[in-house]
Amino acid sequence: EAISNSWDAEAKEINITITEDRLIVEDNGKGMSEDDFQEKFLTVGYSRRGDVTNKSNRNVIGRKGIGKLAMLSVSEKVTVITKKKGFKLTGGTVNNTNLDNEISKKGKYDLEDLLEEEKISLTKETGTRIIFQNIKTRLNREDIIRKYIATQFNFIFSLNGDDSFTILVNGKKVSEDD
Repeated sequence: EAISNSWDAEAKEINITITEDRLIVEDNGKGMSEDDFQEKFLTVGYSRRGDVTNKSNRNVIGRKGIGKLAMLSVSEKVTVITKKKGFKLTGGTVNNTNLDNEISKKGKYDLEDLLEEEKISLTKETGTRIIFQNIKTRLNREDIIRKYIATQFNFIFSLNGDDSFTILVNGKKVSEDD
């Protein structure tokens, strides 16, 4: 889902970093303003396909605006840090334990604020960084992720013209060999 969102945001490069307890997906796409983050990313069911302001030359991968919920299921915490050209950095953290507690109480859940070190961790002028902490699955091995990406996003190997979409996992480009 994070890679699909990067494609839809017109990213040219995605860097995926896998550590023992984290998976980080960072792109150099258009990023989001605070309004975009609140009204589009955090809105369940928002679909970019119906967005008349979408001027992308790429076919949109996202469909129903609910795939982002899948991102919450793979880790205990999900932090989104994003910056759009001409806007300030924005984002927040979803702590699944706290979210589950609020859902069971039918309460309102507010994102946790970004920490200072998270704010400076976005190294691109524009783009989005998603940090998955305390991964819940054993499928976060580099070889498994590389094969999955190469299979699910195999269209990237035949892109031509000015469009490019490079995916790196722990610094190594995903290729057809994967």
